[in-house]
Amino acid sequence: MIDSSCIDENHCSLKKEDNQWYIYNHSKSGIFAMEAP
Repeated sequence: MIDSSCIDENHCSLKKEDNQWYIYNHSKSGIFAMEAP
């Protein structure tokens, strides 16, 4: 399952932390986490 906010599925992954879903987007500037709805 890939979130529509991800440009490329190869650059995104889903990880469950603290009972919440986070989307990890890998960018040139590094990795930043965003809370998924």
